[in-house]
Amino acid sequence: MILRSIGLIIAVAFTHFARAQSLDTLVLVNQKIVGRVTEVTPDLVAYKLSSEDVLHKINKAGLIKICFGNGKVEESPLLNVPLISFPKEWSKVKIVEQPEDIQGVYKIDDIIFPWNTLTEKWRNSLKMAAAMMGGNIVRVTGSVQFSSSGYSSTPIYSHGRNTGYISHSYSSMYNQTIARVYTTKLLDSIALKELLVQKPILSLLAHLKLRGSLKYRIAASEFSPYDFMFAKCSIENSNIFIHGKLPGIRPTKFHVNYFDKEKIVLSYRTRYNTKYHVLSMAFRSKDFADIKKY
Repeated sequence: MILRSIGLIIAVAFTHFARAQSLDTLVLVNQKIVGRVTEVTPDLVAYKLSSEDVLHKINKAGLIKICFGNGKVEESPLLNVPLISFPKEWSKVKIVEQPEDIQGVYKIDDIIFPWNTLTEKWRNSLKMAAAMMGGNIVRVTGSVQFSSSGYSSTPIYSHGRNTGYISHSYSSMYNQTIARVYTTKLLDSIALKELLVQKPILSLLAHLKLRGSLKYRIAASEFSPYDFMFAKCSIENSNIFIHGKLPGIRPTKFHVNYFDKEKIVLSYRTRYNTKYHVLSMAFRSKDFADIKKY
């Protein structure tokens, strides 16, 4: 009888242990949810928490991955496209054309280009702009028409140093291309916040700009090395931003393109979002240097 009771206790304990081991984990951009996934569709994931029988549903737009209890991991089908850790890896960016090519990816932002022909030079410039924003997928979504007007002057007579002109008004129409930048993997904001607690000082290592008009090139910009601490982090549409005031830089909100245990890469845009900038920084501990807080 005693042996049977002990056996029953062991069986119940094993059952609870097996159930705990079979729980699934949903990794979101700002949290982790442990429960049991009941359904996965192209847009939604349905799950139940282990402590209740209520069915919850979340949009896959904010989901990084699903770690199933059986060891299977489901992520974006485009994860074979290399992530961009630095803008000079722009050649890795993939240009896609069909709506189904962006299933399972995450939007960063839209960009506007002055070109409307898909030449090799145009494609390379588009890839550079996407890489400056931390994206590894870009898709042309349409075009928008702009008008330009003004006055031009034509000389009508000349007598020595005196020249007469007549002014003519002009108006012209031109198209600009709209493209949308995506990433195949969301960054883990929880890991970033934990890292910033351990190493709250950021030291500027490089400042890159995208130069040119019809043909882009990535160039280094002059900067003065300094250390600083950011004010806060925020999450907007699954993108992570760091806020703070940096010397010589007007924007105060910076998109997190990439980070690891040693460095972080931030981006921002100026002049109607057409000028691209990237800051590469190293994480430092509190005792690394005297802090200049901006």
